[in-house]
Formats: sequence, structure tokens, C-alpha cells
Amino acid sequence: MSTSDRPTTELATDPLSERGDGPALPLVVVSSTDPGGLQRLSLRLYGRARVVPVRSPLDLKRLARKHVDCIVLLDAAAPELDPLDAATALGVLGPRAVVVWGAAPALREDLAEAKTTGQWIHVGIDTEAAELAELLSSLFE
Repeated sequence: MSTSDRPTTELATDPLSERGDGPALPLVVVSSTDPGGLQRLSLRLYGRARVVPVRSPLDLKRLARKHVDCIVLLDAAAPELDPLDAATALGVLGPRAVVVWGAAPALREDLAEAKTTGQWIHVGIDTEAAELAELLSSLFE
């Protein structure tokens, strides 16, 4: 078998590149350092949304600006991205919704003062990936 006869697999260098094989899926931008949680959430949203992790306020702002209809999921336990920094980074970009996962009551109050636009939803730290996926999916409808 020659090299030209072998099947090839194209790898997208941009995880958000469009493949053109159907309608674009909604985007969920996730600030979390829990790889297991990200995997469970991605599996639960498979075919319904694209899950893209971010690790800095700059990345969050870049994606929210480029994809204005995205939903942002902030893991309040993730040390890399402080939810207050995220609220500032999002500013007036106004993603469709921001879901804050596991914020303590004091952080909820601080976020209420800092947020400027969009819908902010708080869910408890004990929320399972399946429940979170259903909530996120309902926000796209």
C-alpha cells in the first residue's frame, strides 16, 4: 500500500474550527482545572454543545468576544480563574449566560455587585455533571 492510498485523518489545530458537516453546536466555555469533571461534562453534552476549557481571564474574554452566544461556566473552586476576575473580563461582552458552580455565599454577593450584563445562575458545588449538562442545554433553547 503506497502512502497516497492510506486514509488520512485531519486534525483541527483550532478546537473551535468549523468542520462544515452540519449546524454549528453551541459553545460552553468552562473555567475549571478538574480534568475528570471536564470530561464528564463534555460527554454529557456530546452532540449538543462544544465544551472548551479556559485557564485565564484573557482567554475567557477572547472567546466571549468571538462567540457572543456562548455560555460561560465558572468553577468557583478552580484556582486559575477567579470568578471576580472573570466577571471583570466579561464586562459588557454579555455572553448568553454565566453559570457559577459552587460559589460560597460571600462570593455570590461579590459577584452580584461586579456583574454588568447577562444572566448569572448559581448552582451548588454538589451539582452533578448530568444535572449541569441539562441546565446548560436548557440555556441554548
